[in-house]
Amino acid sequence: MPTITATPARADAWRLAVDGPDLHRRWTALGDLPDHSLGEHVFWFYRARGFEFPGATGSALRCSPNTTGSTWSPTTATRLADAMRRGALARTIDDTSVDLLTTDWFALAPWCGRP
Repeated sequence: MPTITATPARADAWRLAVDGPDLHRRWTALGDLPDHSLGEHVFWFYRARGFEFPGATGSALRCSPNTTGSTWSPTTATRLADAMRRGALARTIDDTSVDLLTTDWFALAPWCGRP
């Protein structure tokens, strides 16, 4: 399978992750939410995959498909763009439009779908 090798400019884009201690604290606090809450599941999703939480220095680099930032799958950008498009076009059960990209997920983090 062919790969796309990042130029230095593309690799530098991943180094632009902002060191945001307040943002990092919000993300790590998700682990303190009740069992089975949306936020607690997000916390463990990140931990299980070795992702660094947003706000930590280099978090974007650590979440890139290849942690060196140098090799990409040809489908990575397409898959990401498609996921963002689907999120923007999402609809509720009663056919109301809801843009998942503008949703305040931290406000929903305590929600628990289990009785």
